Amino acid sequence: MEKRDARAPIRLALFACLLLVSCNNTFQPVRDVKPPVADLRLSLWNAEELCPFVAIFSVNPVGSTDDRTDYNLLEVRWDFDDDGIWDSEFGPLDMEAWDPEILPVGIWTARCEVRDLGGNTDQATASMTLPEWLPEPPDIASGEMLLSQAGRGSAPDTLTAGLDFTVNAFRQDWVIPAAQHMITALYIDGVLVHETPALTINPNRGMCPRYLRKVVGGIATPGLHELQVVVDAHHEITETDEGNNTTTRQVVIVAP
Repeated sequence: MEKRDARAPIRLALFACLLLVSCNNTFQPVRDVKPPVADLRLSLWNAEELCPFVAIFSVNPVGSTDDRTDYNLLEVRWDFDDDGIWDSEFGPLDMEAWDPEILPVGIWTARCEVRDLGGNTDQATASMTLPEWLPEPPDIASGEMLLSQAGRGSAPDTLTAGLDFTVNAFRQDWVIPAAQHMITALYIDGVLVHETPALTINPNRGMCPRYLRKVVGGIATPGLHELQVVVDAHHEITETDEGNNTTTRQVVIVAP
């Protein structure tokens, strides 16, 4: 009869214990519980006093950091106008442009939330004061008026009597919502010489809508004359200032 080794059960038990200890000591990565640090910077792109852009705002999370997630793997989502509603899903940590339908008034505030690979988040809010000349909607503000005449170039203060000249009035925020009608009128010395329910719109983004009109025959009488371009919306928009819709320019007419 084969003799059994009495120590076999003991060795088996010791092996099981060693295996259990080894399993319990298997390396477990430390869970990432520390949130990232969100950073937010705001800017207003390409805004010009004579032709303010209504849709070129930018948000930039460039300073956001995290101790365990690489910068390129962090994600961000945006609440562009800080109204408590997220305007985007989480996406790459890149600068974004915001195209508002209505301009912020006075101060623009935006919010972002940055997320790391561990699912931890941090939010940042930033504000910037907008230029005083940026119109406060829904006002229709006056624009810039340029005059041109053959042989005298653009924006002259002096025109030749009896010759055609062109009136060019422009401003970005003259665009108003569909189903509302803008009226544009040209007055010379208080007399209405032209009226139109439309503007010339350049389809390229950022180009100013404009009122463009050739005055055939020009002004016949030499001397100082006043030109006015009036832009209004047939009272379909309640404005805070009804007195800012007129652009006025003085011009000297000289004999040929």
